[in-house]
Amino acid sequence: MKRATLIVMLFALLVWFSTGARPKALLFVGGVVYTMDGDDSTAEAVLVERGVITAIGSSTDVQMQAPADALLIDLNGRALLPGFVDAHSHFPVGVIDHLGVQLSATASSPVVNNNELLNRVRDAVELTPSGQWVVGFNYDNTVFPTGQHPTRQQLDQITQEHPVYLRHISGHMGVANSLALKELQIDNKGLALQHFIGTDPETGELNGLLQEAAAPSLGRFFRNFSIREIVDAYKLTQQEYLAAGVSTVQNGFINKNMITVLKLLKFFDVLPQRVVAWVNSEYADKNEPKQTEEFRQATVKLIVDGSPQGKTAFLTIPYRSNKDTEPFFKGAPLFTQKELDKRVLRYHLAGYQLALHGNGDAAIDMIIAAVAAAQQVMARPDARHILVHAQTIRSDQIDRLMALSITPSFFNTHTYYWGDWHKSETLGAMRAERISPLADALNASLRMTLHGDSPVTPIEPLHLVWSAINRETRSGDILGESQKIGLTSALRAITIDAAWQSHLDHDRGSIELGKLADLVVLSGDPYAVDDIRTLAVDFTYIGGEEVYSR
Repeated sequence: MKRATLIVMLFALLVWFSTGARPKALLFVGGVVYTMDGDDSTAEAVLVERGVITAIGSSTDVQMQAPADALLIDLNGRALLPGFVDAHSHFPVGVIDHLGVQLSATASSPVVNNNELLNRVRDAVELTPSGQWVVGFNYDNTVFPTGQHPTRQQLDQITQEHPVYLRHISGHMGVANSLALKELQIDNKGLALQHFIGTDPETGELNGLLQEAAAPSLGRFFRNFSIREIVDAYKLTQQEYLAAGVSTVQNGFINKNMITVLKLLKFFDVLPQRVVAWVNSEYADKNEPKQTEEFRQATVKLIVDGSPQGKTAFLTIPYRSNKDTEPFFKGAPLFTQKELDKRVLRYHLAGYQLALHGNGDAAIDMIIAAVAAAQQVMARPDARHILVHAQTIRSDQIDRLMALSITPSFFNTHTYYWGDWHKSETLGAMRAERISPLADALNASLRMTLHGDSPVTPIEPLHLVWSAINRETRSGDILGESQKIGLTSALRAITIDAAWQSHLDHDRGSIELGKLADLVVLSGDPYAVDDIRTLAVDFTYIGGEEVYSR
């Protein structure tokens, strides 16, 4: 993004955002405080002074310590918790939920079949001048009755005058029409032989499906939107995170330009949340890991395989398939073992934490081997390298993680959003029962986190907790009864354990003396309701400043 564009964007944001003066002290009383400290203790009151927690305990004791001008906040029986720490998403990429043609199955006006998808594209084409791109976001073929992706041929029937690209909800694939394929310089000469470029099994012609490295980057499409559209989408996205109680946000695969954008937003005080950035290898090759209270860029992200929804996650046992043409397909890694070993060693020696995307158990084998080799060269017992997603991790692999200082972050709402699909279409019943095996991880004494990979799924920490303790699918099936965990473990996974995983537990993630006053007030007590999703975040505080009020 050009510098002039950034300046225009920032000044626009400065006009629309304002921050209030921080009170000298806040006194929270009249509710229950879940501290998420080492003993999971509770309290009646909390005192905050100059953005830091200075007293915790009974209402009487804490009020005696409060200065006379402290602002009294009566919780009225509600719960006070640490601010939620985003273990893995792509802030502020959620702007795509408010740009282009919206095709999500989880939106207020959901797209749940191919006909509705094509109608939305047709409507957008009619409003778009000839020659300009039509871009759609977040379609999910797994909820369609046939489970089929839209095709190049279907999009060509709508228009041959507009390049059209529809990005899948997983972020790992999308579908293009013929004109878009031409613009992207993709044809059926050579490249179509790769699994990542879809072809018709009968004709050999491109069907428009582009996966993994063949799919165009998201950044390519932002030029299609005006600065005003992007700024408005950013405002909505930031509010969604604040309304969800997320006080530390994460961008889970970031380049130099986006780091610059986020730092400028922080500098001009129009991004209240603290930031964790997982940098790409190009950035890590030229920069050392850095961490401040407001901005951490000490983790490098490597994507080792794809997604189970698209059958590009790398498995040891083939995917369940109803197609005779691919009965033995296991997916494919994005690295050779030699190249992965080389990269992991490079960043391990440079002091980076590694975030290694691995969905399939064969990819996880590769990740374990690469980290084991790096630890052999130079032991880093507290590296806390992150195994990201870990959908099909096996029991024997879980047993190896702690010795290598690898901590899993589970995309555990797969059980809800795609559990039925994995059971019937991709993994089969036995493996689907074990996706995101949270109980196995806890039984192995692993500290773990939960994430929703927004914008792949909405930023909803309380839904992560609900899925962890219920493991219910869209259809109401329970997927893996033995892998359910308790409420306290699930809450820790979005607070203190998420802070710990990012080496941030020294100043956030729990309500303890001296820590930052990043706090959320829930509308009720999570231990007193049957469904935690019925609760809302009433207030979000960052550094003692109220940044969101419902």
